Amino acid sequence: MKLSELSDKIGSFRERGGRPLQKPWIVFLVVVISQLLDAMNITVAATTLSQIQEKYGTTYPIASWVLSAYALCYAGFIMIMGRVGDIVGHHIVYIAGLFALSLFLLITAAVENLYVVIVFRALQGLAAAATIPSSYAIVAHTFSGNALKLALAAITGLITVAAGIGFVIGGAFYETSIGYRGAFFLFFALCLLSAILSFFCVRHTPTSPASLSKLDHLGVFIMLSGALLLVTGLTEGGDKWDSPKAYVPVAVGVVLIIVFLGWELYLYKRFNWSKDLDLLIPPAIWDIPNFIPLIIIMGLNYGSMFAQMLTAIQIFQYVSLHSAIVSAVQSLAGPLTVAIFTFVVGVLFGKIPPKYCIFFGTLLSLTASVLFSRMGYTTESYWRYGFPAYILLGVGTVSTFINTLNTLIMSCSLDMQGLLSGVALTSAQFFVAAASAAVSSIVGNTEFGDSLEAKENLMRRYHHVFYMSIGLSGTAFLVDFFVKNLPISGLQEQSADEEAPEEKQSSNFEVDSSSGVVASEEYEDLQKGVEVEGVAPDAASSH
Repeated sequence: MKLSELSDKIGSFRERGGRPLQKPWIVFLVVVISQLLDAMNITVAATTLSQIQEKYGTTYPIASWVLSAYALCYAGFIMIMGRVGDIVGHHIVYIAGLFALSLFLLITAAVENLYVVIVFRALQGLAAAATIPSSYAIVAHTFSGNALKLALAAITGLITVAAGIGFVIGGAFYETSIGYRGAFFLFFALCLLSAILSFFCVRHTPTSPASLSKLDHLGVFIMLSGALLLVTGLTEGGDKWDSPKAYVPVAVGVVLIIVFLGWELYLYKRFNWSKDLDLLIPPAIWDIPNFIPLIIIMGLNYGSMFAQMLTAIQIFQYVSLHSAIVSAVQSLAGPLTVAIFTFVVGVLFGKIPPKYCIFFGTLLSLTASVLFSRMGYTTESYWRYGFPAYILLGVGTVSTFINTLNTLIMSCSLDMQGLLSGVALTSAQFFVAAASAAVSSIVGNTEFGDSLEAKENLMRRYHHVFYMSIGLSGTAFLVDFFVKNLPISGLQEQSADEEAPEEKQSSNFEVDSSSGVVASEEYEDLQKGVEVEGVAPDAASSH
């Protein structure tokens, strides 16, 4: 039996067996569960790093690779997986990513060798990267109108909430005899369940006419090499910045990332063999209104937020000497704030110009980083500076993240949303990986502060991390001034006939010269004709 025939049989079985489960709200629930797992998997290692460091008798920078390896591959492959999903189908990439992630989680939980753990944490990041852009594309093909706005807001907000829950889960297993491995066993079971449900619940998504063989493999190689070298150099820094193994990777990594951007924008046109390549970032993406400033703001804000949360929880553990679970609970103020304000911001999205919401969000994040830089390790200092900083950070993150990501996703056609969300989240996760590495670099080798001198020494280093966060948030705030105040329009179209010629589909979209926003002449009529309770046209047609 040919592979194509096998694929068709599996597809038919999925559609027949899963039809009763393919309700929009069930699809959304399954997607949310998988995204919660991805987010928790990033932070679950943060509260167990000290245990990993002690268990394997290693230094903090080496142990931190359990966190950095996941974040790096997560960031490096999100954009690539978004492009692959556009070509082969986001439903395929999403389901395959979940099954692969469950396997890697099981192996990570079973082994007891630090370097094997780090390798499979990296593979977990790669598998998780396959689910993120595809989940946004699946949601965009399932809902439309206000339902789509709320769904996107819910996912982006819940991901941040789940990051806080990951701290707590890691702290809870820290206190058990099985330790960090217990968290990975738990995530394996949940991820496998989510993968099985997704196999039946997630409907087919359209594919683009592009080919994997024509994908810009050179651009992929340059981008991944630059990201890997940069994060490696940052992790190897700290007290060893005068060592070539620290500053050389950073310098080369920055150069490669600049070369990648130059290649994607200009250089590929200069060679006959590369003119027809499917670029990792197609030219149409660069033409989306506010694309460049919003991508930069999202990355800077997310990197600053992660650095603040990671550093604060380490202060609770290493300096205040609180238990892992207590430290995690102290950090919950931020994620709980995110949970409360996610739906508020989601409902208001589009009613208040996104530019002003982003401006407000970055200002709050900057204020939070300043407050954190004033926090000490006492309980009194936590309530005076840390707690209000978490509240402001939560509100600022929600306002910035939802308005940047939703504005971008709502500014392009459905067939580009998986790729665009991948590009946007690549920026966010790349800054998370860099921030994680930078924390390791700035703090250096960390041990518990058992004396007053040790506590003060640690606090000086942690405050330096907060100063870095101030710089990141401050830069994001300045970039706000380059965001143009454009209206949010009806920006997606799902053709009633997905097999229509490409020319016909593309002709349905045009650019409004007065606003620069991609618009559809037929979208409103199409939506009125087939939209059912906020369900996207293709989803409505299945009822």
